[in-house]
Amino acid sequence: TGSVAGVGVTAGRYNYTVGQGNVYDDHMDAVQLDFGKVLKASLAYGSAVEGNANYAYKVADVTKYADETDAFIATLGYKTGVVNLDAAYYNFKDYVTTGTAPAVTPVDDLQIWTAGASAEIAKNVNLGAEYLKSDQETTAGDDDGYVVSMSYKGAKASDKGSFGVWTKYYDQASTTYVLHTTDATHGKLDENGGFKGLGAGVNYTLAKNIVGIVEYYDLDSKANDFTTRTLW
Repeated sequence: TGSVAGVGVTAGRYNYTVGQGNVYDDHMDAVQLDFGKVLKASLAYGSAVEGNANYAYKVADVTKYADETDAFIATLGYKTGVVNLDAAYYNFKDYVTTGTAPAVTPVDDLQIWTAGASAEIAKNVNLGAEYLKSDQETTAGDDDGYVVSMSYKGAKASDKGSFGVWTKYYDQASTTYVLHTTDATHGKLDENGGFKGLGAGVNYTLAKNIVGIVEYYDLDSKANDFTTRTLW
C-alpha cells in the first residue's frame, strides 16, 4: 500500500470489502487505485480468491471455478453533511449464476450495479439503504435486490465499554452477490433464487483491542422453502 502522485495504490493479496459488502467481501489478488478526497473513487482489477468452488462451469471442456474468476470493480463515494452516497460497478469474468454445476456454455460476464445512501437521522443513529441490479436473472426471473439497515453507535477497539447494535433486512436475488459479507448461511445456488430476511447484531469492547460480536440471522430462500437461522 502506498501512493503515487496523490493516487493511493494497493497491490497484492488483501481483503476487500466493497461498500456495505452486500456483493463482495473477501480476499483479492489485485491492484487497486484510490482517487479523491471529497468525491472518492476507486478502481480494482484482479482475481477474486476463495470463491465458491461449487460454482463450476465449462469453457472448451475445461472446468473452471468461481475462485479463479477475474474481477473489475469500480466505486464512487461522496459525503455531504450527514449523508453518505455511494455507487459501484462489478464485472466478474465468465461467471455463471444459473443452472447446476458444472454449467455448460454460454458463459457470460456477471455485471452488478449498486447505489446506496446512509444518513445520521438522530444522534448516533444511522439509517442506510442499498439497491442492487444484475445483468443476469435467476431461473425464477429475478435480477435485483435491496438491503435496508439501522444502527446505533458502534464498538471502538480502543475504547473499553463502547458498544453498538444494528439490524438489517435483506432481499437479494442470487445474481446480485458473489461473496456476501454476512456470517449467515444463505442459499447461493440458483435453485434457491437468493435470500430474504432479517439480521441483527451487537458488538461490545470487552477490553482495549478486544471486541466481542454476536449476530443472528433468520433468512428464507426466495424460490423455495429453504430456511436458515444462524447464531454467530
